[in-house]
Amino acid sequence: MAVKVTIDIPEQVLSIIRDTPEKFVKEMLLAAAIKWYEIGKISQSKAA
Repeated sequence: MAVKVTIDIPEQVLSIIRDTPEKFVKEMLLAAAIKWYEIGKISQSKAA
C-alpha cells in the first residue's frame, strides 16, 4: 500500500533549481532515503 503525500512549494523553486517537477520529486525521495539511512531509521537495503 502506498501513501500519497502532497507538498506545496512556490513555483519559483523549480525555476531557481532548474528542474522539472518529476526530477524534483525523484531528488526529494532520494534525499529523504539518504537522511533516514543517516539517522538510522532505515537499513542500507531499504535506502536503495
